[in-house]
Amino acid sequence: KNLLLNQAFAAGLSCTKCDGVPRVCFTDGDGEIICNKCAEQVDDATASKAVQVMISKLKIRCMSINGGDNENNQPSEGNIIDTRVKDNECDWTGMIKEIDGHIQECGYIIIKCDECDTFECPRK
Repeated sequence: KNLLLNQAFAAGLSCTKCDGVPRVCFTDGDGEIICNKCAEQVDDATASKAVQVMISKLKIRCMSINGGDNENNQPSEGNIIDTRVKDNECDWTGMIKEIDGHIQECGYIIIKCDECDTFECPRK
């Protein structure tokens, strides 16, 4: 959540169960927004395309800003982070729907060695 540039607006689109910003959005029987993980625990969850479209257009910073802590380099459903750009960090901003494409080319994303699968370093 902290990678989002407009956190105040995003707060209204957060999962009501875990407080993360869902990349796959559902609503429960009461119309409350829930993420796909929380939807697995609810019997009456339905996909919410309209809310998902709004979320996908939110502006976000590159997820490498948190040092690549997210498992498999996927944006998490909620990390608060300092939004100031440092010299050794990616300055990319874009919409949530664009982050997967950026991750494939970002030089600051932490990647694993293809040979040993244990050594990690920035792509660049």
